[in-house]
Amino acid sequence: MRRFIAGVVAALLLPLLGVVVEQPAVAAPETAPTPRVKHVERSYGAGAVRLAPRQGLDIGFRARRGDEVMIEVRSRRDRFAPCSFTQTIADARGRRTARVDYSTSARIMRVRSTGRVELRFRGACGFDAGRDPHPVSVRLVKVRSREVARDDRTAVRGERPGYLDVAWVRVARDGRDTLTLRTSDGTVQRVQRSRVVVGDRVFRDSLVGSVSVEAGQRILLPLRGPQLRTGMRVGLVAPAKGYAESLRAREHRVELDGPALTLPAEPGREHVLVYAATAEDRPYVLPLGIPENAGDIDDPTWWPWRTYTGCADPDDPTLRRTIVASDPEGAGPEALQVRMRRTVRVPDLVVGGPPVTFSSVEPGTRFFAAIPVPAVGAVRLSATDVSTTGRWQTWVPPVFCPRDCMYPGLSAGPDALTADGYFFSAAPHELQLTFAPSASGSVTLQLTDIP
Repeated sequence: MRRFIAGVVAALLLPLLGVVVEQPAVAAPETAPTPRVKHVERSYGAGAVRLAPRQGLDIGFRARRGDEVMIEVRSRRDRFAPCSFTQTIADARGRRTARVDYSTSARIMRVRSTGRVELRFRGACGFDAGRDPHPVSVRLVKVRSREVARDDRTAVRGERPGYLDVAWVRVARDGRDTLTLRTSDGTVQRVQRSRVVVGDRVFRDSLVGSVSVEAGQRILLPLRGPQLRTGMRVGLVAPAKGYAESLRAREHRVELDGPALTLPAEPGREHVLVYAATAEDRPYVLPLGIPENAGDIDDPTWWPWRTYTGCADPDDPTLRRTIVASDPEGAGPEALQVRMRRTVRVPDLVVGGPPVTFSSVEPGTRFFAAIPVPAVGAVRLSATDVSTTGRWQTWVPPVFCPRDCMYPGLSAGPDALTADGYFFSAAPHELQLTFAPSASGSVTLQLTDIP
C-alpha cells in the first residue's frame, strides 16, 4: 500500500520538478488501405464495373468527336445512397474534371477528339461515405440527345443499359416553354424514375414527366436547380419509347377584379396571366363554373388545372405573373373561365375585441384579417349572422418559431360555426376566410379567450 502511495506522489511531483516522464505510445486505429485503381477497356453499351469501397476506376473506350458521355455510379448496398465523386475525361485535347455532389447524379461531358478516350472515377457512395463507404458499380454511358424545337415534337428511343436518351429544349430569349415526354399513343410517360438535365448536370431522381423553362426562372418541377439563362439546355431523360413535345405558353394581359378570361384546355400547354399588382393585393385565380364540390383552382383536388402564383415579370417589376397549366392528359373541361382577383383586407380580429364582418356580393371572394396576439393561450372563434349562398371556410396559418409551434386550429365553416384553438406564439397571426368560387354572402367572426 505504501509503495502504491509513493508511486502516486512521485507521478504528481516529477512534472513540477521538470522531469519528463515518457508514456508508452498508443497505437492509432488502423484504416483500411485504399484499393488500387482499376483499369478497364469498354465500349458503349457494355456492362458496369464493380468496385470495392473507395476504389478508383479508369475506363478506356473509343469515341468520336462530339460524343456526349458520362459515368453512372450507384451503391451496390443501397440504391438510395448518395454518391460524391470527381469525373475526369482525357482525350487528345487534354483533361477536364467535373465534380458530382449529392444534389446531382451525373455530369455530361463532350468528347473533343476522335480516338481513344478515358473517363476516370474517384469518389465514394454512402450515407456516411467518410466512415462507411459502400461498394459501387460504375458504368460508361453514352448520351443520345434529341433537341425539341418550340411548338414541335421529336421521337425518343427510350433508356437502355449504357445509353441515356435525353430530350431537351433551349431556354428562349422570350417566352416560356413546357417539355413533356409522351408514349407513342400520346399519353404522358408514367415512370418510376425520371431525371432532369440542366446544362451538363443530371439531377437526382425526380418523378416528373414534364418540365417548364423560362429565362431568369428556376425549373418548376422540381423547384430547384440553377437560375436558367438564355440558351441553356434543359432536358428530360426518356425512360421509354415515344416522343417529346415542346409547347410555348400563351400570354394574356389581365386586370385584377377585371372581366373573365377563357383559357382553352390544350394538353401540356401553360397560360401566363400578366397583371399589375402589389404584395398587399395577394392576387389569386378564381375559376368560374366549376362544380361546387371541386374546391378551387389552388386546391389539389381540382387536378385538371394547376397554378403557380406570384412570380414577378422579368421585364417589368410592376407586373406579376400567374402560371395556369391545363392537365397534360387533356382531362377536365375543354376550356376554363378565370378571373384574377385581389384578396380583401378587413379590420383586425382582436382577441376579446369587437366582431368583424366578412361580406361580399361577388362569388369567390377571399379575405384576410390580422390577429394581434399579445400572449399565448387558448381562444375560440365564433361565427354569427351567417348568410351565404354556398360554402365558406376559415383558416389560420401557423406562425413558426424555434420550438413548440404548430397549427393553431380555428377552422370554422358552415358545418362548425365555432372552433377552438391555441396560439403557441405571442406574434402576429392572420385569419383567412374563403368563399367557394360560386358562393357569396356575409359572415361575422369574433375571437374570445377560453378561461
